[in-house]
Amino acid sequence: MRRATCKFPTCLFFLSTLLTGCALQTTAPPNSTAGTALSGRVHGGQQPVVGAHVYLFAAGTSGYGAASTSLLTSGTVGSDSLGRYVTTDSTGAFTITGDYACTSGTQLYVLATQGNPGLPGNAINPNLSLMTAVGQCPAAGNLQATVPFIFVNEVTTVASAYALSGFMTDLSHVSSSGTPLAQAGLAQAFATVNNLVNLSTGAALATTPAGNGTVPQAEINSLANILASCVNSAGASSVPCAALFANAQSGGVSPTDTVTAALYIAQNPGANISNLFAIPTPTSAFQPSLSSVPNDFTVALNFTGGGVSQPLGIAMDGTGNVWTASSYGNSTSVFASMNEFNGITGAALSPASGYNGGGISGSNFPENIAIDPFGNAWGSGYGINGSGSLGIVAKFSSAGVPLSPSTGYDLPQGTNAVTIAIDVSGNVWLADPNTSSLFELNGSTGAFLSPATGYNGGGLSYPDAIAIDNSGNIWAANHNGNSVSLLNGATGAAISPSTGYTGGGLNQPNAIAIDNSGNIWVSNGALVNQFGQIVNYGSASELNGATGAAISPSSGYTGGGSLTPVAIAVDGIGNVWVVNSLGAPACSPSNNNCPTLTKLNGSTGGVISGPNRYTSSSLYKTTAIAIDSAGNVWLSNGIISGSLTEFVGAAAPVVTPLAVAVATHSIATRP
Repeated sequence: MRRATCKFPTCLFFLSTLLTGCALQTTAPPNSTAGTALSGRVHGGQQPVVGAHVYLFAAGTSGYGAASTSLLTSGTVGSDSLGRYVTTDSTGAFTITGDYACTSGTQLYVLATQGNPGLPGNAINPNLSLMTAVGQCPAAGNLQATVPFIFVNEVTTVASAYALSGFMTDLSHVSSSGTPLAQAGLAQAFATVNNLVNLSTGAALATTPAGNGTVPQAEINSLANILASCVNSAGASSVPCAALFANAQSGGVSPTDTVTAALYIAQNPGANISNLFAIPTPTSAFQPSLSSVPNDFTVALNFTGGGVSQPLGIAMDGTGNVWTASSYGNSTSVFASMNEFNGITGAALSPASGYNGGGISGSNFPENIAIDPFGNAWGSGYGINGSGSLGIVAKFSSAGVPLSPSTGYDLPQGTNAVTIAIDVSGNVWLADPNTSSLFELNGSTGAFLSPATGYNGGGLSYPDAIAIDNSGNIWAANHNGNSVSLLNGATGAAISPSTGYTGGGLNQPNAIAIDNSGNIWVSNGALVNQFGQIVNYGSASELNGATGAAISPSSGYTGGGSLTPVAIAVDGIGNVWVVNSLGAPACSPSNNNCPTLTKLNGSTGGVISGPNRYTSSSLYKTTAIAIDSAGNVWLSNGIISGSLTEFVGAAAPVVTPLAVAVATHSIATRP
C-alpha cells in the first residue's frame, strides 16, 4: 500500500494550505472590532415574548462540540450560565447596543430563552428557547448594515437548527474545527438559512432568493407550529412540551428546550413522525402548513437551471459549489453539458446551455463528474462516431472554461468511460465496463499513463464504479463479477485475487465509497426479471479495506428488504447514505417517482433513517449523491427537465473535493 504523493510541482503548495495543524497557522488571527447596535423582535407563534433573555453568540472554532462564544459585555442587562443578555419589552422587541465585539469572518447567532409568551400574569416558560442564525461578522463589525432587523421565532429556529445540524450539539454549542475548509463549511451552513426563511420577518420562504429553488414552506411552517405549541405554554409540565420532548429525542436523550428539540428533529428526521405531527397546535400560527402526516421531516430544496438536463453524476468542489454532468437526447435534439450551482444560494453558475466544449457536444455525453485537487472539473462519458462508441473525457476550469481539446481526451475505440475518480496527483482514473479495464490519464496533459488496453486483472469484470482510498489505491465495483477489485494506484498492478474480493452480499454492485476506517461500501442493484418484477431489492455490502474480507452478512445490509440502490456515499462521522431508485416493494419498476434516501449506521449497517427512509416530492429517477462541507446531501434527478435536490443539514460535513480528502488522508471525516 503506497502513501500517495504529489507529482505536479504546484501540488505540494496547494495541498499544504488544506492540511490540518500547524500548516494552517500561516497568518495572524484577525482582530475583533466593536459592534454596532442591533434590534429585533422575539415571538412565540404570533405572540410577543416578554422579558426573554436575548444573547449574541459566535460559533466556536476550537472543535466540533465546543461551546459557542458569548459576545455581549458588561453594558447589558444581566448574566446567567449562558452569558450576558438583554431582555425583550412588552412587544417582544430587543436592542443590542455596541456592547459587543465580533471577529471578522466568525458566524453569529441570536438566542432567546425564557420569557412570557402570552401566559397569564408574569409567568414565564422556562423551557422556551428560539434562535436565528444571523451570519458572518463583517470586516467592520457592522452587522446592522447586513441584518438591519432580526426576527426570532419558531420558523427561524427550524431553519437555523436544520442548516446548522452538522455543527450543533445544543443551543449553546455551535462549533467546528478551525481549518479553512471547516470554516467555509460553517459559513455555508449559516448562509443556507437565508434559503429557508426571511430573517427580518420570520416568514418561511416558498422560493429561494436566487429564484431557481423550491422551498418546502408548508413543512417548515408545520415544524414551527409543533415548536410553537410548546413555546406558547407553561413549559415542560404542559401537554405539548411533554409530547415534544418525548418524541424529539436523539440517542435516547430528550431535550429540555425548544431549540434543542428542533435540532434533534433535524438530526433524526425519520423518527416519531406521526407523534410529532399529532402534537396539538390549536392556533397553527404559521400557514400554509401540511394537511397530513409527511413521510419524514427532512427539509429538501430543489434547484433547476444552469443547463441541467437529465443530470447523471454529481460532485462537490472545494468552494462549496456543486457540479453535475447532463446528457439528454431524442430524435430531434441532443443536449450535453457540465453544470455548476452555487452551493450556498443554489443559483445556477453555468449558463442556460451549461458548459460545453472540450469534448462535450451534441453527440458526446458526460455520464459522470469529478473535481481535481486544483478545482478543475472532469467529465467522463461516451460519444458516437462512424465506428461505434468512443469513450471521451473533458476537463473544465472552475469557471467552466474548457481546458481539454475540442474533441476531448479520447479513449480507445470501443470503450465507455462510465465512472471517474481523481487521485492525489490530479491524475484521472476511469472505469470501462466494455473492456473490463481501468484507464489512467495524466491530469495535466491528458496523456495516457496506463497501457493502451488499460489496467486489467484483479477480478475486473464490467467495473461500474471506482473509488480511491487514503493510500491512493484504486477500488472497482464489478457489476458482472459480483465482486470488488483492488489495483495499486502507482503501478496499476492487481492487488486483489483473480476473482476479486467476494462475499458480504455483493450482487451486481453499481456504486462504491470508502469510510473513515478505510472500509469499502458497495451498493448492490435491484434485480428485475423478464416480466418487470423485482425479485431482489438490492443491498449494501461492506468489506475490510485492508484484507478485502466481507464484514457485512452474506445477504448484505438489506435495510428491511426495501433497498434498491443506485448510489452510495459516506459522511464525516461514518454514516452511509444510499440512494434508492424505488421507495419500497409497492413501487413498480415503471414508477420512478418514488426514490428514497437511506441512512445506515456505519458501525452496524443498521438503518437509522426511519421505517420509510427519507424522500422528497422533487426526487425523480435519482442517479447520484454528493455530500458537501456543510453537511448538505445533494442528489441529481435524471429527468428531461433536470434538477438537483439538497437535503439541508442532513449529514455530517465532509472534506471536499474528494480528491483533496484522498490527498490529506481525510476521506469521510469532518474538515
